[in-house]
Amino acid sequence: MLNFNGKTLKVFIVSLWIGCLPNHLLANDSKEEPKIISSLQWGEVLFSYFRGDKMDALIRLYARGSRHQLQLDQPQADLLAAGILLDLGLASLAQKKLDNIDQNQLSTRLKSRLALVLARVYFQSQDFDLSQHWLKTVNEEFLSAPELSNKKMMQAQLHFSIGEYELAAEQLKKVEDKTNLQYYAFYNNGLSLLKSADDSVRAEGRLLLQKVSTIEPTDQEQYALIDQANLALGLDALNSGQSIQARQYFIAIRLDGLVSNDALLMMGWAFANTDNFEEALTYWNALATKKDRLEPTIQEAWLAVPYAYQQLGNLTLAAQGYEKAIQSQIEAKARLELLLKEDSWRIILSESNTEYFSPGIRRQLIANPKFYHLFKQWQQLQLVQDKLRESLSLLPILSIVLNENEVKFQQKSALIQNQLLLINQQQYIDGYQILQQQFQLQTQKATAEATLAEEDYNYWTKLESLKS
Repeated sequence: MLNFNGKTLKVFIVSLWIGCLPNHLLANDSKEEPKIISSLQWGEVLFSYFRGDKMDALIRLYARGSRHQLQLDQPQADLLAAGILLDLGLASLAQKKLDNIDQNQLSTRLKSRLALVLARVYFQSQDFDLSQHWLKTVNEEFLSAPELSNKKMMQAQLHFSIGEYELAAEQLKKVEDKTNLQYYAFYNNGLSLLKSADDSVRAEGRLLLQKVSTIEPTDQEQYALIDQANLALGLDALNSGQSIQARQYFIAIRLDGLVSNDALLMMGWAFANTDNFEEALTYWNALATKKDRLEPTIQEAWLAVPYAYQQLGNLTLAAQGYEKAIQSQIEAKARLELLLKEDSWRIILSESNTEYFSPGIRRQLIANPKFYHLFKQWQQLQLVQDKLRESLSLLPILSIVLNENEVKFQQKSALIQNQLLLINQQQYIDGYQILQQQFQLQTQKATAEATLAEEDYNYWTKLESLKS
C-alpha cells in the first residue's frame, strides 16, 4: 500500500518559480520618470517579450548584443536575458549575464529585484547558503504584493530543501496573496504540519488542507489543488486507521484528474483495511484494466486484484491474477527497454504526445523534484531548438527576398542615373546665376527697399517723410 510521504510538496513550490521574475526586472522605479525606448533594436526585443514569445526575445537579445546594438540599454537587456535564461533552467548562463551588470547603473528598486533573481540563481544551483544571503538583501519596501508573496514562498522552499518543515510552515503563514498562490501556501503549509509529531499541529494541517479542498474552483489549477488536498487528507486518514473517513476524501477526487489513479488505488485499500475485499476489487479491477502499463498505480493494482481474491478464498482466480500480473510486468519491462533502446525519450516526454507515455506515468516522474527540474530545462531547450529551426527555415526565403530587392535596387538606381543624364542642367545653372545677381542687388539696398514690394515700399517712404 502506498504511504503518504508528501512527495508532491516540492513540485508545487518549484513550479511557482518557473517564469515568474523577468517581468519584474523590466519595470522602472515607480518614483522615477518612465524611460523612453532609446533604440529600435531594444524595442524589437521588448515587443517579442511582451507578446509572450520569450524564445524570439532571447534570440534577438543575443543577435543584437553580438553587434553591440543594445549598449544604451545594456543593464536592462542583461537583466531580461538573465531572467529568461533562468526560466530555461540555465542558471550558470544567467549568472554570467548578471555578472556583467554594473549595479551602480540600477535604481534602488531594480537592485532589490536583482538580489531576488540572484537568490533564485543560487537556489537552482543548489547553493542554498548564497541563495539565503541574497534573499536577505532584498528590500521588501521595493517589492509589489505578488513579488513579496513570491519571496516568502521562496524562503519557505529554502526551509523545505533543508528539512526545516516547521519554519517552512511558519513562513507560509505570512503569504497573503489572494490569488492561487495563497492556496498553494495553504496546501504546502498543511502538508508540512502533517509531518509534525504534535497532534494539535497535525490537526491544524488538516484544517488548512480542508480549506483548500472546499474552495469553489474557477480554473483547472484550482481543481488540481482540490484533488491533491483530498488525496493528502485521505492518505492521512488511512494511515491513522480511519478508513471510512478516508473513503469520503478519495471519492471526492475527479476520475479524470492528475491523481485519479491514486484515488482508485487508495479507495481499494480503504475498503481492504476493513476486510471488505469485494468492494476493494471494484476499484482495483477498474484500475488494473487500464492500458497504461507503465503507470505505477496500475502496476500495483495488478498485484492488488489477486491479493483480494486470495483473501476472499478464491485461490484459482488469485493464481490466475498473479500469473497475469507477472506477464503484464514482463511486457511493461520489455516495452520500457525498447523505448530506451530506441532513444525514444524525446518523444516520450513531449507534452503533445500521449501514444508512448500517458499523463499518469509522466506525473509519477515529475513528482521527483530533481527530475522535474531537469524536465523543465529540457522542455524549454526544446522550445529554443524549435524556434531556431523555424528561424533557420526562413533564411532561404529571406535570402531570396534580399536578392530580389538587391536586383530591383540596382535596376532602379540605373533608371534614376539615366533620367539624371537626360535632364538639361543649363537652365538650372542660368536660373541659379539670375538668383545670385538679384541677391547681390538686394544686399546693396536699404532693408525696407530690399524686403518690401514696390507698392509697399512707396507707402513706407511716404510714412517716413511725414514723420520727418
